[in-house]
Amino acid sequence: MTNRPQELSAGGDCAHAGQGHRDACLLRIGRAVAFSLAAFRQAFAGGRDLGAQDTVLIAGAACEMHPSALLKGVALRSVAEALAQATARARSAGASVLPAIEAEGVVFDGATAVERAAELLGRGAVR
Repeated sequence: MTNRPQELSAGGDCAHAGQGHRDACLLRIGRAVAFSLAAFRQAFAGGRDLGAQDTVLIAGAACEMHPSALLKGVALRSVAEALAQATARARSAGASVLPAIEAEGVVFDGATAVERAAELLGRGAVR
């Protein structure tokens, strides 16, 4: 299994948004950071698909989140709206795929986004 960058959907299409949709839900209950870390461990250390429901439930369990509550939260209209707004902000900042990160006013996206942002920040620390 490969973990390729995930395209940002044109209209904030939440039906197939996967990780981003779940993160928007988790921000509302204060577990976004813990869940994201657990999910990325599953993806990058375990080779699991972030779009698979089982992966989501495993990551949620690592954060002591009840499976029913997690699945109900993901289905909320408010979560879909929050994701659409976040997608619009990311697009307007110049991101076209996930992961995307902004560092010192520069937007990095795609599979090497984190490494490129870290390189920029590392150079700034030396100044």
